[in-house]
Amino acid sequence: MLGALWQGATRAPLEGDVRASRRRRMLAAMVEAVAETGYAAVTVSDITSRARVSPATFYEEFADTSTCFLAAVEACAARLASTLETAAPAHLPPRQRLRRFLGRMLDELAASPDIARVCLVESLAAGPPAMALRQELHAGAAAQLRGFHETLAAAGEPVRPVTDVDLEALAGAIITLVTHRLASGDPAALRPLHAPMVAIVLTHFGLPPP
Repeated sequence: MLGALWQGATRAPLEGDVRASRRRRMLAAMVEAVAETGYAAVTVSDITSRARVSPATFYEEFADTSTCFLAAVEACAARLASTLETAAPAHLPPRQRLRRFLGRMLDELAASPDIARVCLVESLAAGPPAMALRQELHAGAAAQLRGFHETLAAAGEPVRPVTDVDLEALAGAIITLVTHRLASGDPAALRPLHAPMVAIVLTHFGLPPP
């Protein structure tokens, strides 16, 4: 089900289609295992049995479960970022672009709860390297918000000035809202956040909500 997810999502090119396919299966198996049991409980056996590979094949790619998990987090984040790149077409009015982007983000997270959980929930338990990847995701969200702020300002909207800390706080609020619902195992609760989230962003920018 998740096997095709990782095409092109790793940092370095892989040698040969067979090896690339095995690596994608192992990353997908890691996501599925983490979603089922939590990161701390996942073993090499959990991954190899799901991916249908031998332990030797696993150790050809990864030093241990933590390095496999980091690769899975990176792949999940890359997949989400790639999906959201086209979520808000530039020809739309700024407020509509904002609504479209947040709606697409919530739809994607709700449709892929295992991926979302790996990025936003289980990464909290995986130590500093995973936290660094999570912080990159946070920084990317803040950059997206800055882009929306600048677009609104360019369109003549009376936005208030915002600082990097303002945008970091706003991105943190959005990520926290999402993370709490994923942690509770209720991805269906993500989509109802759309209207409140749009209102939060506009209010933070000094604009009246819809």
